[in-house]
Amino acid sequence: MLEVNNLNIKLKAFKLSMHFDVNPETITAVIGPSGAGKSTLLDAISGFTNVESGTISWKQQQLNNLAPSQRPITIVFQDYNLFPHLNVYQNVALGLTTKISYQPKFNDQINEALLRVDLKEDVEKFPSQLSGGQKGRVALARALVRNKKLLLLDEPFAALGPALREEMLNLVKDISIKNKLTVLIVSHNPKELIGVCKDAIIVAENKASGPHDLANLLKKPPKSLKDYL
Repeated sequence: MLEVNNLNIKLKAFKLSMHFDVNPETITAVIGPSGAGKSTLLDAISGFTNVESGTISWKQQQLNNLAPSQRPITIVFQDYNLFPHLNVYQNVALGLTTKISYQPKFNDQINEALLRVDLKEDVEKFPSQLSGGQKGRVALARALVRNKKLLLLDEPFAALGPALREEMLNLVKDISIKNKLTVLIVSHNPKELIGVCKDAIIVAENKASGPHDLANLLKKPPKSLKDYL
């Protein structure tokens, strides 16, 4: 279980208090108004933002004092962080090594991840030759090769059209089940997460809380979420 216990963050004038648990091998939505702190929440869990107080634990191991690279976490950002001068295979390999010469030793892991996201035929292509959906698949493949059990997705499909977003969300669901991942996914459109996520964390009014049943939450949202929706 991921436990975020009375965690407090202060960034200049911005404050965020968080208290929630996330069950293992689930996909949980992170929803709330723009600027409420959804990305900050993911940054804190992954170790990219310092916290003032409170604890973050995964399976009873406290993560607070661990560097981002030492945490059992992979985060995928909205812009995917693909390197334009590297092809698909090389971009995925960066999840394992920064040295091109070492990449062949990881062939099996890289090819398995590419197969999972249906990119096996596109390994020689560069990011400029890929569609938005394909770029998202590369980012997911790179996350898979890292073999971390916590996957944080910071609106990675926001720039895609509705049909392609649905396709990518179903891919995330399929991958999370097959790899027994625990997933947190930020979205500005929580309705599209019905069928993918059962629970949601609400980030609003300087607080993050949950989990709440997503379907019931959308039927009877609190005022802060209702105003946003």
